[in-house]
Amino acid sequence: MSTLYKLTDENCYTRRGKSNETRWGENVTHTARRGATRYLCTSGVIHAYESPLLAALFNPIHTHMHSPLLWEAKGKIVVRDGQVKCGCVRLTTLRQVPPPEITIIQRVAWAILCARSMSDPPAPWGLWAAGWLSGRDRSADAARKAEVETAAPAPNLRSSAARECAAIAAARACAAETAAVACMYAAEAGVWRGAGPFNSHINLHAFAEQAFKDY
Repeated sequence: MSTLYKLTDENCYTRRGKSNETRWGENVTHTARRGATRYLCTSGVIHAYESPLLAALFNPIHTHMHSPLLWEAKGKIVVRDGQVKCGCVRLTTLRQVPPPEITIIQRVAWAILCARSMSDPPAPWGLWAAGWLSGRDRSADAARKAEVETAAPAPNLRSSAARECAAIAAARACAAETAAVACMYAAEAGVWRGAGPFNSHINLHAFAEQAFKDY
């Protein structure tokens, strides 16, 4: 059994108002549907995170909860999406824990650290990222320029190469005009650098800790 983390809304629900609405609480256990395929984003598993920081960082693109509660939980992991999220057949929420308070600066720093970990970052983007991390230039204009010079943005971010998507998302997080959009693109950068077995060596949690501590 692993120590995991589960996000719910402020009333302890996930999927509120939907057919698979579920209420959690202290020492509450739920089991995924029997006989279902054990894939993420299906009724065959229950989603969780392996880190409180990653739960908070990915909330904008996974659960979209405005005032989420964070629960320490236990369960046996049966499937993973890299380090992004995991799934269990049976999960028990044990107790509420304080959710990490992550600033926009920390989110953007994390996005850049994730994207910069690729083996061949585009040179103009790399120069911008170094300038942003050092504090030399964190302007939205510089971020937009870095995005354009990384690759011609595709109408759908997910249709570009993963290498370019991470860098583009990090730049868009910096250039975003609202906190919500910045959070979304920061999370996108983490997805593109940490999802799947190909990127299993990317330590998203270590980058999150670094951003949380240094920025």
